[in-house]
Amino acid sequence: MAFVIFVERWISENAEDAIRAAINFPDFRVALLTESPPTLLDSTVRNKLVAWLRIPNVRDSKCIVSGAKTLAKRFGEITQLIGVGEYEQIAIAQARHQLDINGIPPRTAKNFRDKFQMKQLLLAAGVP
Repeated sequence: MAFVIFVERWISENAEDAIRAAINFPDFRVALLTESPPTLLDSTVRNKLVAWLRIPNVRDSKCIVSGAKTLAKRFGEITQLIGVGEYEQIAIAQARHQLDINGIPPRTAKNFRDKFQMKQLLLAAGVP
């Protein structure tokens, strides 16, 4: 069974939709690392999470790694560490790298976040 951890600063509608989709996969156990209180998530979604853990800063990979390790002690190996928030993507990628979880590498995440860098790379690759 896959163990998926979502990392979300705030529980936006997009985040809740993504979490809802994941908890409805039959072979997924889903947990959440967040700065938000649990009451911000719809109770039907919240009740299907295997865990909810508040961390001080989801934009700090050290906080994500610490929280993920805490959850892994309870639920086993982490299959995926993901989030929908644009500003968290670099920290999530760094945490995945530190935890040896497959996914977008930190450099790639940074290239997507830094719009100037992304445009330079696209131009260098011949994309107008």
